[in-house]
Amino acid sequence: MSAADIRGILFDKDGTLIDYDATWRPLNREAAMFAAAGDPELALRLLEVAGADPHSGAVRADSL
Repeated sequence: MSAADIRGILFDKDGTLIDYDATWRPLNREAAMFAAAGDPELALRLLEVAGADPHSGAVRADSL
């Protein structure tokens, strides 16, 4: 496949097509822990800076 074969890109941040809570929330937490080298406080801060509530996992509409 080449770039010429791509006809569109679909973003589904509201979970209409894929259940965001079941797929991305756990990955967001895992990525934050990885980036924080296992430091739970830093991981929570990274989630917050990225636009996720560090406790509920809910993501702001204007998040990254």
